[in-house]
Amino acid sequence: MKQRREKRKGGYAGVERQQEKWAYIFLTPNLLFVFLFSFVPVAIALYLSLTRYSILKPPHFLGLANYVAIFRDSVFVRSIGNTVYFLAVVTPVRLILGLVIAILLNQKLVLRNFFRTVVFLPWITSGVVVASIFSWLYDPDVGALNFFLQAAGLRSLYWLTGVTTAMPSIMIAALWRSVGWVVVLYLAGLQGIPLEYYEAARIDGASWWRQLTSVTLPCLRPTTLLIVVTTMIGSFQMFDLVFVMTDGGPLNATTVMAYEIYQNAFSFLKMGYASAESYVLFAIVALLSFVSFRWLRADA
Repeated sequence: MKQRREKRKGGYAGVERQQEKWAYIFLTPNLLFVFLFSFVPVAIALYLSLTRYSILKPPHFLGLANYVAIFRDSVFVRSIGNTVYFLAVVTPVRLILGLVIAILLNQKLVLRNFFRTVVFLPWITSGVVVASIFSWLYDPDVGALNFFLQAAGLRSLYWLTGVTTAMPSIMIAALWRSVGWVVVLYLAGLQGIPLEYYEAARIDGASWWRQLTSVTLPCLRPTTLLIVVTTMIGSFQMFDLVFVMTDGGPLNATTVMAYEIYQNAFSFLKMGYASAESYVLFAIVALLSFVSFRWLRADA
């Protein structure tokens, strides 16, 4: 009997080793793809960030000179400020709007599925299309927004060409596009909260606000963490709306980090300098992600 059991264990171990071998065989193409198109470019970019490279000439090693020059570059420093400004305004507004809409759409409403679809549609719309739509809405001559302002007896605004209005105009477009995605995530989180929690809270006499603050929000902490981190990364990568709507203007008022990196790399052919800027962007995102995980960690 003992020999039979050992034979079975040996047979199971042989099967597991065989399965493990075939798993690695099937994973190899994907691992090679990730290595060639993710890790290799990252390593090359790190090397280029230490050089002067313009595609037209071979790289010339500079050491940390690019990183020193970055923080003396007023345009790049301003792009960091613009990006942080965008992040600081859009993130909380996106969270609040998404949560409110998700709570409403989680109720038993007529045409609930229809409204869920309508809210989510902007997220699957191309960023270039969204930028084109809002560029027309903001047009100073034929735009719909100025038409309504004039109809109300107010003066027209130069939404995308005013230093003070350009960034808020882009923020509105970004919110319109992305709130639906936040709503879907919060809906999934709300539907994962056991109903027993609310029943117990009602038995204890908890008001609607008390249920929200003591049951709903704590249970949604992992979802909120996911949204904050991904929203933050997306904000630092924002490019398409700025590129189409303002081209970084006026007076660099909407120049964000991703757009500034693009400009240096492909307009000015300063590939080494742009690579250094990319690593600064990576460092900022990594630091903020770490802080977010510490602040909103799921087991808190």
